[in-house]
Amino acid sequence: MKDLLEVMTSLKLLDEKSADIELTLDRVEEVLKTFDKRYDKKKDVEMKKVGKLKEDHRTTSFVAAKVEKEISAPRAAEATKTKERIKKF
Repeated sequence: MKDLLEVMTSLKLLDEKSADIELTLDRVEEVLKTFDKRYDKKKDVEMKKVGKLKEDHRTTSFVAAKVEKEISAPRAAEATKTKERIKKF
């Protein structure tokens, strides 16, 4: 039960922070592009890193959605058990 709650909490936190993560990565990418245009400094390595981070974030979000689907049945079962325990108490 405790592990299931921790996973659910982590998934919820990821969902809540997802937009902030994407926005931050977009900002970094735009700063690098602006730096390149204004100062004629190539930041290819940093741009690749930002691209990799964006891809990792998309992958993590995809996996999180799959995990959420996988734990929905055990979560429902635990919720039913908890309700029964409360009634018995």
